[in-house]
Amino acid sequence: MKRRALSIFCLISLCMGLLVYRFYALSSSEQLIAAAGRQGTRMLNVSTTRGMIYDHNFERLVNTEQIYVASVLPSPESAAIVLQHVSAMDRSAVLKKLEKGELFTVELETPLDSDTNELHTFPIYKRYADNQLAPHIIGHLTNGNLDGGYGIEKAYDDFLKEHTVQSSITYYLDAAGQSIQGKEPEIKLNAASDAGVVLTLDSRIQKIAEDAGEKYLSKGAVVIMTPDGKIRACASFPAFSPNDLNESLKDEEGKPMFNRAFGSYSVGSTFKIATAAAALESGVSPSRNYRCVGSIDVSGQIFHCHNHAGHGTLDMEHAMAESCNPYFISLGLRLDKTKLCQTAKDLSFSKSSLLAPGFSTQSGYLPAAGELTSPAAVANFSFGQGTLMATPIQVALMTCCIVNGGKTPSAQLVEGLSEDGKSLSEINRAAAPVNAVSEKTAEQIKQFLITGVMSRSDQNAKPTKTTAGGKTATAQTGNFKNGEEILQGWFTGFFPAEDPQYVVTVLCEEADSGNSSASPVFREIADRITEELLS
Repeated sequence: MKRRALSIFCLISLCMGLLVYRFYALSSSEQLIAAAGRQGTRMLNVSTTRGMIYDHNFERLVNTEQIYVASVLPSPESAAIVLQHVSAMDRSAVLKKLEKGELFTVELETPLDSDTNELHTFPIYKRYADNQLAPHIIGHLTNGNLDGGYGIEKAYDDFLKEHTVQSSITYYLDAAGQSIQGKEPEIKLNAASDAGVVLTLDSRIQKIAEDAGEKYLSKGAVVIMTPDGKIRACASFPAFSPNDLNESLKDEEGKPMFNRAFGSYSVGSTFKIATAAAALESGVSPSRNYRCVGSIDVSGQIFHCHNHAGHGTLDMEHAMAESCNPYFISLGLRLDKTKLCQTAKDLSFSKSSLLAPGFSTQSGYLPAAGELTSPAAVANFSFGQGTLMATPIQVALMTCCIVNGGKTPSAQLVEGLSEDGKSLSEINRAAAPVNAVSEKTAEQIKQFLITGVMSRSDQNAKPTKTTAGGKTATAQTGNFKNGEEILQGWFTGFFPAEDPQYVVTVLCEEADSGNSSASPVFREIADRITEELLS
């Protein structure tokens, strides 16, 4: 009896084992796995929008252009339709996705006439416009457009991610992977968050700066500030496209990814503003005369004036207007070197500007007084040559000081943060300005610069719709290309002359001269801002 019961138990155990094995085999078959994978729900993310970036008027600097995206559930019908609405360039990529049989999204060249169970159209915003304003400031995304890679996108990555909004579509599928008839997909289309970073930029002025720069500069930069240091425009040329970083990286000659507004360059005669400021602060009279004969001998080393025939007898105002090298060399040689270097430092030279977390300009190079060990070194330094280097931001800040009553502001790029896109919820306070020179000295130099623009018939910076002051420079670099020395052309100035509203600094790499290469950019900017914004 016991033997019979044991046999029956073993037989039952064997049958149960066979059933379990068969069930496992069936459940593991490729066909069933595929069928199980196809049925049920599938969610597809159709857009991801980070927090906004605004100008100081709360105008959007990103998400300004709308495009159409289709969610595609592959089928013969959806394939035939979607291929009619994508560009020829995208067609091969779309075919590969259709062959895989998986859900995907694709940008449409033209919107669909109507949606189906397999195809749905979504109007969404592109993060960056095709001609994106201020790309060197806004920056770009990385890691599949999830993380900030550069610029404001990187500096405020955590905040912008915190306000990310997603839109999605959920399909209901049968075992064949097709949409279940009568079961409409569930669509969650969410509006982008209004929260964002508010910059000091003005999108209208930024566009004017970029238009003028693209017209005249193959390589260079434009910086526009208010006298208190708020950056209204910052443009570098050539620009890059945040939508096509690989193409920009290929341009080794133009280096469009480099922000030239933040880079260090030979300064040249714009530094004569600093030399004049140090002289006036040291008690030198603006009426001090010097006779320029076209060159000056400094301990046996000859320094030439750009006017080889000489300017004759000049006072400080007319020496500035004529940009006379011998005058400023003679001036610098009589000044205390420590005083000259300290004045330059107070005017922003050698100081990096931290414009956002982890986003700053280069510091340039200002030699210490102890490095000016020979009269020739002092001579070079006095008219902005030698080892002196500065950024367009620093030169603009120096000019701000002259129209700001002798106070050098800190450069400001970020106004603060906003939760509603209408008002600031968190304000970025600027650092206190530096008392660089007296108000009297600043006013005297301001008048020198007005004379230099408004009283010279050959000054290409002279506007037609307003008045202005400023200084040109043609800086030698000591570098050569095709046997000729590379020159950096500058103009830094302000307008209107009587009550300056804007400071503009223009840098032109590989220039003919400051007056021919940089001054026309200033003139066009001053005229357009006056006509479009100040009239």
